Amino acid sequence: MKYLPKRAAVVALVLLSLLALESVVRAQSSGQKVDEEAFRSITNRLMCQCGSCSYLVLSCNHISCSSSIYISKTVRNALAAGKSEEAILASLAEEYGPQVLAEPPREGFTWLGWIMPYIALLLGGGAVAIVLWRWKRTAAPDESEISDGGTAGLDLPDSARGPDLVNKYRAEIDRELGKD
Repeated sequence: MKYLPKRAAVVALVLLSLLALESVVRAQSSGQKVDEEAFRSITNRLMCQCGSCSYLVLSCNHISCSSSIYISKTVRNALAAGKSEEAILASLAEEYGPQVLAEPPREGFTWLGWIMPYIALLLGGGAVAIVLWRWKRTAAPDESEISDGGTAGLDLPDSARGPDLVNKYRAEIDRELGKD
């Protein structure tokens, strides 16, 4: 029985420390209520500005990257203040320049970057279509040009062309096979 007050004091001390810890955690987490989906949507449209990577803010693989931490905090603070996604992106683009945006804005000269792949695809497809159309349009060779007896356009005397040449080779093959 004499240990009961000491145990009660230890239990009370543990309970008080847990209550204090819970209130500290609650105070830290209730400071900023932001929509995580909006936060991810915005930070997935921003590039890390640490200078040595080309990752999105949320996927920067540098440990304690000051740039991604600062941009994430800025986005969280702006969302907590009630700013819209476009306003947040515009303020960060004003602060860092357009290179902070993961995709170039669809205006001015950067518009060319959006439409050029489609233009190249159309031009390439048109070039292929023209080449195929020209190949199809060329005249088909005459029957006499197709069957030249296997000489394939070699300059051979007329006696060596046509069926005579084939018969000559067949006779030679038969003669060689007959020797075996």
